[in-house]
Amino acid sequence: MSKVSAYRLSRLLGNWSIGDGTLAERLKNALVDLINDNAMPIGSDLPSERPLAEALGTSRGTVTAAYASLREAALIESRHGSGHRILRSSAYLHVAERPNVSLRGHEGRPPSAIDMSSGALQPSPVAMEVVAGIQGKDLLPSVADVGYLSSGMPHLKWEIARYYSELGLPTHPDNIIITNGAQQAIWLLSSILVRPGDAVVVEDPTYRGALEAFRHQNARLISAPLGRDLRLDLSALETRLSRRPKVAYFFSDVSNPLGRTLSQDVRSAVSAMLQKNEVFLIEDGSQNELGLTAQLPNTPLAGSLDENRSALIGTMSKLFWGGLRIGWIRSGRGLIKTLTAFKAASDLGNPIMNQAIAARMFPHLAQARAHRRNELQHHLSKLRQELVQRPSRWCWIEPDGGTALWIKMPGVNTVSLRQSALRRNFLLSAGPDFSPENGFQDSLRLPFVRPIELLRSTLDMIEDVLQITHGSE
Repeated sequence: MSKVSAYRLSRLLGNWSIGDGTLAERLKNALVDLINDNAMPIGSDLPSERPLAEALGTSRGTVTAAYASLREAALIESRHGSGHRILRSSAYLHVAERPNVSLRGHEGRPPSAIDMSSGALQPSPVAMEVVAGIQGKDLLPSVADVGYLSSGMPHLKWEIARYYSELGLPTHPDNIIITNGAQQAIWLLSSILVRPGDAVVVEDPTYRGALEAFRHQNARLISAPLGRDLRLDLSALETRLSRRPKVAYFFSDVSNPLGRTLSQDVRSAVSAMLQKNEVFLIEDGSQNELGLTAQLPNTPLAGSLDENRSALIGTMSKLFWGGLRIGWIRSGRGLIKTLTAFKAASDLGNPIMNQAIAARMFPHLAQARAHRRNELQHHLSKLRQELVQRPSRWCWIEPDGGTALWIKMPGVNTVSLRQSALRRNFLLSAGPDFSPENGFQDSLRLPFVRPIELLRSTLDMIEDVLQITHGSE
């Protein structure tokens, strides 16, 4: 069994310090819950006291006392030089190990908690206008048959095919499968393409939901490091791809979390490497419509590859509204058929009404793009003005797009900072959330698509925590 890192355990524990009893008792109870839920399977090694205390923002004595209670309950064993190992659960029910990345904040968090861990956008006024204008009779044609369309509604697939064709990537509806958002698309592809032990190359940092999907398949994650300007290091990437990994997972437009877009020269170089080494590309285009200046997204990287050697992910969540839960995969027809059969076994297809409403959004692309671009520029400008007025050593590189700023905070452990913020009802995303190697512990992803008053309160809280823990900022 693998060792549970202090970073991962702090993330799983969430707001463990809330409740009755001493801090050690609360920590012990939270650890018991994780063991019973199989979030940490029997046989796993727990982190030692000192790194866990640092990650939790508490004393080493608290962790030592919590471990002692677990030993007394015969749930763990501790051996000198070998650490602490989980022996058993106190529950009778044993379930599969649950995912360890929380994409929407912590379960059981107080209703008053301020969620600054997500860069999700409010619904576009364009989407609201479209929905407001729909009458019941407009949707009636969608209720024409039994309603089971495993690969998706034909009209919506035609709209998506036209969308890509207009971006310079000729596409047929048979190359499209509709999914329950981009997240399901990633999980479907990882389930079909990746087997335990397969090598998957990912940017570092990258989207945390994709890391979770690949880890769930027990993939061997290989980092493609970035240069000092937070852009792809092509020399390092070539070395990784020359080892013939099974899959490469990349963004070409507006990466998550950095908001970086590949230049045309870099696209050509990456495409040549992928073709030379016969590496399958999963291209995440979920943020391609969130550029800060571009009028249109670039032609996807998949356009320069054989459609049978690539899969392109898209979504309506960013440009229109996440609540539609409409995403898709564009790939070769053979893979689409396989994905359709695999997906049908779990849900028989997406709700038809959602797809019918989504299809009506596409004629309004230009208006929706203009709104999002202005919205992002406005919010980023406000956060930038607020940051430069503060006497901190924080730094960042301007993004090409996206909804968050990647901030480097020298000398700050953002995992510990997140725990301290959680005790003040603020949810933050620490840098290691986005790293296959738990790196970037001095970095914070701060969404700027929030009211400036809320951003100001968040920055005040962070500075207050750092003042207490470091003595000065």
